[in-house]
Amino acid sequence: MVDGMRIGRPAAAATLAAAALLAAACGESASLTAAGSGQAVASALEAARTTPLRAAFTASLALQTAGVQGLPAKIQSQLSQLGGGGSASGTLLQQSGSRRELRVTAQGHTYDLVEYGGHGYVRTGGGAWAELASTLPATPALSDSEISAAVAGLGFSDRGPASVDGVATEHYRASVTTARLTKLIEDLGASASAGAGSGSSLMTELTLLSPYVTLSHATADVWVSTRNGSLVRAQVGGSVAVDLGAISAALAGLGTSQGGTPPRLSGTLGATLSLSVQVSDYGGSVTVTRPHASTTLPAAPASGWTGCLPAAGAASGPLCML
Repeated sequence: MVDGMRIGRPAAAATLAAAALLAAACGESASLTAAGSGQAVASALEAARTTPLRAAFTASLALQTAGVQGLPAKIQSQLSQLGGGGSASGTLLQQSGSRRELRVTAQGHTYDLVEYGGHGYVRTGGGAWAELASTLPATPALSDSEISAAVAGLGFSDRGPASVDGVATEHYRASVTTARLTKLIEDLGASASAGAGSGSSLMTELTLLSPYVTLSHATADVWVSTRNGSLVRAQVGGSVAVDLGAISAALAGLGTSQGGTPPRLSGTLGATLSLSVQVSDYGGSVTVTRPHASTTLPAAPASGWTGCLPAAGAASGPLCML
């Protein structure tokens, strides 16, 4: 993640950042066993949008672009800035489902984002705050039912008890295959379109792209507290390859009908990525303060925590949050 390069949706980190499932009356660890792997993980993720918490995260991205040709100049410029990849770290404070503060440090630059009652604020390097031009959506990108469907589709299995920083947890893991992810994207895309949700456009794009994407060594791990069902740690990682040549061939047939000729791409764009989130102060006292903005960003957000930050020390353009 660097200046001028698009980075992942922070709301996803917030979704993975915490969880809560109250222990059943029959006992603490027995409640997770009785719930089943999918239900325990889904309930944890669903609660993440409202539970006060603090979380720390680290992320890394490695790109493989050798042999890639024909990319538009703007995309090629962004890939050149990113180089072989990079790493980022940060913290998340969540007071409620509508008050969050995210700080990301990447490539020597610091970015702050605050969501406060439907308003979004951003700044770089500890400078002046800018408010996003439009209010943020009141509903989350994924509903509780969609989260449950996603967890069920990924097929989490119970890997047994584990101690995480002295906290007793149950460890759940899902192996994310290409076929499983494709089916999941199709199901979520159909659900988003039917509900006209904020994520329908993104899901439609992912559905179109999924046939040209191959995953390898991709896993998702979740550690849930056996005391109260809260998420203690979450990790996702793996490698992805995008067949640009196949995409180009598919687009070639659309060129005439769309009134233009799509670029001729070739090669395979590869990426290896990882994200780890560690939760603390779950259910504790967390306060997020509304910033005083000195300016307004002209780019309105499309969904979730969205917007563009002024580039920190780069003339190539802003840092955009999906």
